[in-house]
Amino acid sequence: MWRAALAELAQVMTPENYNAWLASTHALDQDGEVLRVAVPAAFNKTWLEQKLAGKVAGALQRLDYKRLGIGGARIECVAYVVEHVAYVVEHVAYVVEHVAYVVEHVA
Repeated sequence: MWRAALAELAQVMTPENYNAWLASTHALDQDGEVLRVAVPAAFNKTWLEQKLAGKVAGALQRLDYKRLGIGGARIECVAYVVEHVAYVVEHVAYVVEHVAYVVEHVA
């Protein structure tokens, strides 16, 4: 579904804008009427929410996903999630835990 929307958006946007804001996104899941889309950074999230929301909604509507999303559920909005932030936080916690272990056993 998101790939089809991306293909639609690639046709109506300049390659530079598409590559900057949408090319690195991907669908995570759909929770009820909300389609969750991963973005690489908070700046991308803000830009998509503030500048491209209409284009994204239009693409979904043209593809008829406003009425028929995953499993027949209606898509009312797209929620952008900064995927790498969660990844970094998870891995920093892992590193801190292991550094603490090394410090404890080396000292």
